[in-house]
Amino acid sequence: MRLILVLLSLAACSHKHHLSSDHGHKANEHMHKKSHAELIKSFDDPARDEWQQPSKVIELMGALKNKKLIDIGSGSGYFTFKFQKAGARVVAADVDDKFLAHIQSQKGAPEIRKIEYSDPKMNEAEFDFAFNSNTYHHIDNRIDYFKKVLRGLKTGGKLVIVDFKLPMPEGKRIGPKESMRIPVDVVLKELSLAGFGRFEIYNHALPLQYVVVAMRD
Repeated sequence: MRLILVLLSLAACSHKHHLSSDHGHKANEHMHKKSHAELIKSFDDPARDEWQQPSKVIELMGALKNKKLIDIGSGSGYFTFKFQKAGARVVAADVDDKFLAHIQSQKGAPEIRKIEYSDPKMNEAEFDFAFNSNTYHHIDNRIDYFKKVLRGLKTGGKLVIVDFKLPMPEGKRIGPKESMRIPVDVVLKELSLAGFGRFEIYNHALPLQYVVVAMRD
């Protein structure tokens, strides 16, 4: 696996997808056609480990021990508890009270934080890491949103985005339909407009997803 370091110019990325479109509302409506119990069962399915490869994601992020991390869109806490096991001081953050209650009911539950679709509720320079997995496409007005994330990171802090590739790998029906997916080039452009200037991009580390690590200088 080869690490690609890039410094973006605003003209470096282009795609037919519009920046910060209304994907979020559509994705949220689609997801909540299922009950919370069904969603939690799906999120925590042990078979997820095969394609999500959480240990590889954590490896790409770097040392987490004693680092403060916000898991934005934590859902059932699939990654939350793995980050805790890796030694991070985790805040599980979600817009959904039922997901947060589920996390809080678990043994050794971390701090939870109710956030908003328009605001990650991060204090200035509060976190070493911000993490967002499989939910980037749920966020509207992403440039403004990630300006707030940038503000909430310490100098040298990292934002880690994990989401689904386009096109959908042949024969793999895991994740949202293609019309809801956000291409990596759009992610990079949006994050650069939000103020991030240095990136690590992993297109081939995971079978179904890309990983973007954006740093606050």
